[in-house]
Amino acid sequence: MSETFRIAIVHYHLRTGGVTRVIQHASSALSGQVKMVVIVGEPPQVEAPLPHVAVINGLGYEGARQKRGAQQLVQQMRMAARRVLGAPPHIWHFHNHALGKSRVLPEVVYHLAQTGERLLLQLHDFAEDGRPANYRFLLDHLGGDTGKLGALLYPQASHVHYAVLNRRDQCFLQRAGVPETHLHLLPNAVW
Repeated sequence: MSETFRIAIVHYHLRTGGVTRVIQHASSALSGQVKMVVIVGEPPQVEAPLPHVAVINGLGYEGARQKRGAQQLVQQMRMAARRVLGAPPHIWHFHNHALGKSRVLPEVVYHLAQTGERLLLQLHDFAEDGRPANYRFLLDHLGGDTGKLGALLYPQASHVHYAVLNRRDQCFLQRAGVPETHLHLLPNAVW
């Protein structure tokens, strides 16, 4: 008998909007095939037909989240995932971790990558692409210089994969050094 695949999806929130719809569609498509938990930083604001939702207040947007460090959040996320899934997730699926809405979420992702956790980092938007205040926030709080910040925001390892919505973003990440074998095009699932 094969083991059921376990996924932990992580995002700042489940408010009305695009990423929430993407998570809902993924959940619906995978229903009955995998065990899934959605971990967010605030209680859902939409009636979402989702499996299990776990709220960890430190994962929300920077101005609204409870101030917790990356290590503490990783520990809380692992506990929440294990509680719902019965074991650690096989993969952590993050949405927009590098958007500049939180100073700690990129550190959480980086820590998980450094400890060998399998990650799928789905990028819907980039702080570097038309969000100068977000990028400046990340640079001021995390990087100090663009090279250091880039390594933190976009970790690379055999167990880290990226998903993007369009070919333009795919090209951005390819030019930034993400191997083609770790880069996946998932056209926008919002309808």
